Amino acid sequence: MDKQIASLLYGNKEKGYKPHPYTMILMSFPIMSESMACTFIGAIGDIERFSTYLELKKYLGVAAENKISGTSVFKSTYEGVRDTRRVLFLMTLLLISPKISENSFRVYYKRLVDRGMAKRKAIGHVCGKIAQVLYSCLKNNELYDPFKHASKMGVILDGDKVRLKIPANLEDYERQADELADDDVL
Repeated sequence: MDKQIASLLYGNKEKGYKPHPYTMILMSFPIMSESMACTFIGAIGDIERFSTYLELKKYLGVAAENKISGTSVFKSTYEGVRDTRRVLFLMTLLLISPKISENSFRVYYKRLVDRGMAKRKAIGHVCGKIAQVLYSCLKNNELYDPFKHASKMGVILDGDKVRLKIPANLEDYERQADELADDDVL
C-alpha cells in the first residue's frame, strides 16, 4: 500500500508515472501525511472544477447550509465526501492540540472560543478554514506558507515555532475525528 501511495504522489519512473501536480502543495501543509494527501487528491481530482472555495468546502462536507422543507428550516452540514471530512477533522484536532507548536489555525480556534463559540463548532470552523487555504494554494499553484497565512490572519509566528510534527500515537485523535465527522458540529 505504501508503494502505491508513493507511486501516486511521487511518480514511478519504471512504470512511466509522473508525480502528481498537487503532491508538493499538499505536503507543504502542516500535519499532512502521504495518506491524507492521497485522500485529498482522490476526492478533489482537478481543483479547476470548483469555481470558489465555498464549492470546495461544500464538496468536502465542511460547509454549513440551511435546508428548507415546507415550513421547517434546519441546518444540514454533511453532504460531502466523508473521508475528506474525517481528514480535515483529524488535521484540526492535531493543529489545535497543545502538544503541537503554536500555529495560525490554533490562534484562529482560540479566537473563536474566546468570542463565546462552542468548542465543537469552532473545530468545524477551523476545518472550513483549512479547506479555504487548501483551495487557495491549489488554485494558485503555491506551497503553503505558514508566515504568509499567519500575517493575513494578523498572527505573528516565531521562526522556530512553525515546525509541526505528527504525534506518534494518533489513535485518540483518529477516534475523535471519526466522532466529529459524523456529528453535526458546524
